[in-house]
Amino acid sequence: MEKRESVERGIGVVRTYLEEQFPDLGVAVLDVSSTDFDRDIRRFRVGNAPGHLLRVSEEFLNLDPAEIERCLRQWPVAQALRRAGHAQAIVITTEGIKAEAI
Repeated sequence: MEKRESVERGIGVVRTYLEEQFPDLGVAVLDVSSTDFDRDIRRFRVGNAPGHLLRVSEEFLNLDPAEIERCLRQWPVAQALRRAGHAQAIVITTEGIKAEAI
């Protein structure tokens, strides 16, 4: 499978997870920004702007969809997004999750 197709499939898995965890809020896949392009990051926003911001590495999105879903459920992603509020973004890589200033 081509990397782009694999990443797009991973984006779908993350989006579905976020929609399940935040059923009353909209989920948007944002365009790649210049700073994210340098790091191969895809951005998601939960809720209306500014919303909760999630940044996910393409390396993570390139994993098998079942592995992506397992990690999202095993790691406290939804809880981290809720705690981060609008002041921080949650970043997901193949190594785990962390918060960083927006």
